Amino acid sequence: MKNFASVLTGFVLALTVSVGVYAAEDCSPWAKESIDKAISEGIVPETLQSDYTSNITRKEFCRLAVQTYIKKTGYTTQEYLQTPFTDIDDDYVTTAYMLEIVSGKGNEKFDPDSAITRQEAAVMLNNLAEVSGVDNNKTNTEKFVDEDHFASWAKDAIYKISAVKNGGTAVMSGTGSGKFSPWMNYTREQAIATMYRLYECSSIPVLIPQKDKNIYRVSRDYNVKLKTSGYLEYILCIDCNTKTAKRLFEFDQRSSETNIVAISGDWIYCICQMTSGEKYVYKIKTDGTEDYVLTPAAHNIYIGHKYIYYVPSVARNIVVRTDLNGKNPITVDYSKIHTYGKYPCCYIKGDKNDNVYIYVQLFGGNYPLYNDIPEDYPVLYEYDYTTEKAQPIDLYTNTDPLIYGTLCDGKYKYYPHREIHYAYRNMGHDELRRCNIDGTDDIAFDDLFLTYDSYMVCSNCMENYICMYKDRLYMAEDLDTALCVTELTCDGVNRRFYPLGEDSYDKYTNYRIKFLGVIDNKLCYYCVNRFDNIERVYSYDMDSRETKELSWTK
Repeated sequence: MKNFASVLTGFVLALTVSVGVYAAEDCSPWAKESIDKAISEGIVPETLQSDYTSNITRKEFCRLAVQTYIKKTGYTTQEYLQTPFTDIDDDYVTTAYMLEIVSGKGNEKFDPDSAITRQEAAVMLNNLAEVSGVDNNKTNTEKFVDEDHFASWAKDAIYKISAVKNGGTAVMSGTGSGKFSPWMNYTREQAIATMYRLYECSSIPVLIPQKDKNIYRVSRDYNVKLKTSGYLEYILCIDCNTKTAKRLFEFDQRSSETNIVAISGDWIYCICQMTSGEKYVYKIKTDGTEDYVLTPAAHNIYIGHKYIYYVPSVARNIVVRTDLNGKNPITVDYSKIHTYGKYPCCYIKGDKNDNVYIYVQLFGGNYPLYNDIPEDYPVLYEYDYTTEKAQPIDLYTNTDPLIYGTLCDGKYKYYPHREIHYAYRNMGHDELRRCNIDGTDDIAFDDLFLTYDSYMVCSNCMENYICMYKDRLYMAEDLDTALCVTELTCDGVNRRFYPLGEDSYDKYTNYRIKFLGVIDNKLCYYCVNRFDNIERVYSYDMDSRETKELSWTK
């Protein structure tokens, strides 16, 4: 596995001294200006700054696409990625696959050195536009005369990406005489020129990895008892370099339960629930200098890769979608879609691209049991904002892998899933599951025949209960006999350790383990009593595998 950071550092250093050397002199005249600008913007890797008329390979296109995504969005790359392919181990390829810009060829093959065709390039460019926040919802209405030669998997992407424009110029257009030439090979200069046009397109913000190495957690000041009930909530910032902590931001004194949903670049996104039950989205700068409330009072909120969705408290049949700044709202009224029962109440279950998954609970003619709902009547919908149509889908569809923030090592996604019991949707336990990046081969850890028979997550909330560090996955488990932390490595080796003892369940019935973060190669976590508000803090040394109690706090 190649270290992405070192490759990228070398590219940046080389770029600073080689822009003039690699000026586009051996390219076609029409491409020179775009290539020169793309190099100056830093989106062209040094290895692609020559032989512009030669065909670009799948591996080279991935490098170009990922570098464009980094420069456009501020994305920072993940270390210790596991390759999903057997014929290449390249972090650019793995990142492009993880972002769903590219896919494999099947049978765990990527075919890195083969040239790409124009229709393959169209699909990859369209996928890059999607994840970059570029509007690709329009479709080119001018038909290409050779569309009968388009592959079925490429047709939609060809007409979408040819409708995406930077000014008046399409990101990718035809080859002349009304043709697109889908099977023609794509050259380096064509790839760079189209990538630069896409880079220059306007876009909405997207969630990206955290910029700094600090740890941010919601904490409570148990010395400040609020009049409304509960305790003062605030964001605690732990500087891993100086080993110091500071109170970054205090929430509204009406807050009762706040969770950090995402840290994107230098912004923290939180969902704050008030004592009244209403929820709000807070957006807070990691240095504490700016903070915004992005939504009105909401009954249900979901934050995805590009959008915030919320169900207003005053109208629970409505779902509103905004961008990550709380702007450009789009409203969908599900009472016009779902007419079974008088008062539908919506819950956002996940999203993918421009589709959102909505579970509709029924009130007024309330049917809490699945058995009471007619078999042919749906309560789970997939709504497409492009076509403005809602498609009923199977009630038991698992949308958990679509949720933003699902842990990913480049090869697999890991997520907690609430297993449905009996006839009620919300009764059950939380199990750890794993699937491929595209959601295929979804399987519970219990069925992987690993070291232990059962893997039960303390909660179906990602924050605090599951974390990944280097090539290891850690999960906080609530077993029948004890609370424990389970360590899983990519080679299938498992290990468990018990902070409160191997027979601690009866004595610490109301305790839960939560992860704080990684400091100096040590996994820091704490045990919290939900009733007495007492926390017991531990560190686990990744190298020596020693557990140490750090302190008691109240």
